[in-house]
Amino acid sequence: MRLAELQREAQLEGEQAEDWSGRGFLQLVYWLFGRLDDRRDVEASQALAAATRLATAQAALDELERTLSEAHTSVPPAVDAAAALAALRATWEQVDPQGYRAAVVREEQAATAGALLTEYDEAIDAVRRCQDAASVADERLSSARAWGTYDLLGGGLLASAVKRERVNEALSAIQSTTAGIAAVRRELADIPVSVAVPAGLEMGSNAWTFDVWFDNIFSDLNMQGRINDAATKVTTLHADLQATRHRVEAARATAALDAANLAAQAASAFTAG
Repeated sequence: MRLAELQREAQLEGEQAEDWSGRGFLQLVYWLFGRLDDRRDVEASQALAAATRLATAQAALDELERTLSEAHTSVPPAVDAAAALAALRATWEQVDPQGYRAAVVREEQAATAGALLTEYDEAIDAVRRCQDAASVADERLSSARAWGTYDLLGGGLLASAVKRERVNEALSAIQSTTAGIAAVRRELADIPVSVAVPAGLEMGSNAWTFDVWFDNIFSDLNMQGRINDAATKVTTLHADLQATRHRVEAARATAALDAANLAAQAASAFTAG
């Protein structure tokens, strides 16, 4: 029972004992039946018991507070955790060098596995950035193709100008995609998984040249064909990048499980030691 409840109980029992010690109708009834003194004794006994329980609980609480206060003042300053761990490792190495070395090897393996996850994350990020650039190129080429179709139908100077603007934006995105492919190659070389690198958009020097000197039906048809070819290559590259990303993510998930197991083994080895 909580201290507040004991205080309330002692108060109520004391009030009842005090009431029965006075005079009143109930007291008169009990007196007529010769039971007044017995009732007063019962009430006084209950009040005393409640007061005793309260005093006992209060004493126990005071003792607990005193003990906690003494413990707080007697606790020595905290020992540096790193220094304590280093001392324990040094002692273990002296007592059981073979077991200590085995535990250290597991610890190093766990650290290497954890670092490898970072390499996977960097590879995945490189593929994702390259995908984003390819997506921009694909969107700009789709817009250029639409304006090119309108230009072929007689769209005039405005359609031709917008088409060329979209083509220039697509070429910029294609350059970013090509640079992204190089980054993907570098990052994939850092992970121990054989993943095919997409061929990219490396083509001949004139393959991505859309400029024409004369604006006529023939030049427009030529540009439209080049836009269609470029769009097909970009779409294919985006799909290849998506497949590469899925393979790397799957390999990363397996590596994460291996890293978790190695970390658990390392922790178990040091705990057992």
